[in-house]
Amino acid sequence: MTGGRSVIARLAADRRVLAGCVMVLVLLLTLEIVLIAREHSLQRGSSADIRAAARFSTVVTSFDYRSIDRDVERTLALGTPGLKGAFAKAMGPNFTQRVRAQQLTSVGKLVVGPRLQREGSGRASFLVLLDQRITPITAANQAVRVGLLVTVQERDHKIASVEVV
Repeated sequence: MTGGRSVIARLAADRRVLAGCVMVLVLLLTLEIVLIAREHSLQRGSSADIRAAARFSTVVTSFDYRSIDRDVERTLALGTPGLKGAFAKAMGPNFTQRVRAQQLTSVGKLVVGPRLQREGSGRASFLVLLDQRITPITAANQAVRVGLLVTVQERDHKIASVEVV
């Protein structure tokens, strides 16, 4: 009977060792999954940069023909000095006159983002998707999905550049 007890004792001890090994393997696998997820996921970026990208995106896609000069000034105030030239080039030479002549209003609403795309050299670039509803006084609403790549200067959270994607 003594031999039977030792076999049972060994099996019980083996089960404890096996259970311990399984627990260690599960913990190591969990740790590996967490490390891989962190390595492959994009950082969110600083909250000030995220707010700057979101604010700029909605401001640049929202304007009213009755206040277009103030709206453009408000947009440019969010950016670096270099943004003014890029904005003028992107919008064309007679943007404010066209908006007034066609009596356009526009409202931009965030749909997705800002999502960090790249970060480095003191700048962070975010992808932002918006729904922009443009309303001429004489026609029905026109809804447009707009994608922007907004680059924020990290030291002062000013918009350095914007690309339509």
